[in-house]
Amino acid sequence: MRRLLVQVLSLGLLLVCISPGGLLARSLHKSHDSAVDVTAFVPPDFQADRIAAVERAAAEAKGSADNAWMLASSALVLLMTGPGLALF
Repeated sequence: MRRLLVQVLSLGLLLVCISPGGLLARSLHKSHDSAVDVTAFVPPDFQADRIAAVERAAAEAKGSADNAWMLASSALVLLMTGPGLALF
């Protein structure tokens, strides 16, 4: 019994250390202090044009049908949550 407990705890410690957010993973990543600022190489007018294009696309995407579909989908998900938990 004690051997099984030691094996389970060892496996758990190993999984914690090698998980993406684990101790070993954090120590292996380089610091981000030496990262290059990419925006320094992009002209400001290019950034302004891209931001304007994104804002235009967002304004055109808004519509009452989109809102109605999102509300109906959300209502269906909320209504299905109770039976889904009951069946689980």
